[in-house]
Amino acid sequence: MGTTFEEAYEQRDLVFGARPDGMLRRLVTERHLRGRALDLGAGDGRNSLFLARQGFAVEAVDVAAEAVAKLRARATAVDLPVAARVCDIRHLRLAPERYDLVVADTVLCHLALVEVRRRAAAITAALRPGGWVYASVFDRADPGESEFAALVRTRFEPDTLCSLFPRLRTETCEQRTVTDRRHGQPHRHVLLLLLAQKGDGQR
Repeated sequence: MGTTFEEAYEQRDLVFGARPDGMLRRLVTERHLRGRALDLGAGDGRNSLFLARQGFAVEAVDVAAEAVAKLRARATAVDLPVAARVCDIRHLRLAPERYDLVVADTVLCHLALVEVRRRAAAITAALRPGGWVYASVFDRADPGESEFAALVRTRFEPDTLCSLFPRLRTETCEQRTVTDRRHGQPHRHVLLLLLAQKGDGQR
């Protein structure tokens, strides 16, 4: 039997570690991005806190109340601008052209594909012209070794991931195999990572 995210955050600190995703870190630091960011499925904040340290005003959402409480405490302790709240991303209303960056790190794969497509369209509309989306999902080849594997509803082919954002310019869509030692027993993941940008003048 698997573990729920709420249980994991209640039982231990920094379930997914403190380091931000490498591709996200490089995007932000190499291009000197700033502005307003939305972190979907933020957990206890490894990407949110990184973005705030880089100068973003961050909005963070997660379905696990314990994760959000920990993220708020960590942001407050170091006086970082992170507004975190509990929300199921399926029900999150996104204002048009509000964000310069949207992060969806292994969160879309916990939705059914029809819900993923709705969220992707909403994310596209919520980006400002020139804004970026960083998304990571589990590839169809992912072996499902994590204690959270039972919570995954959709695994993706590369073409499926890219097709979610047809109005954005895809800069990177790559498959990556990693060994995860942050939670549970060491286990493998096969991930798809996407960077895509909204063109000027697009809505």
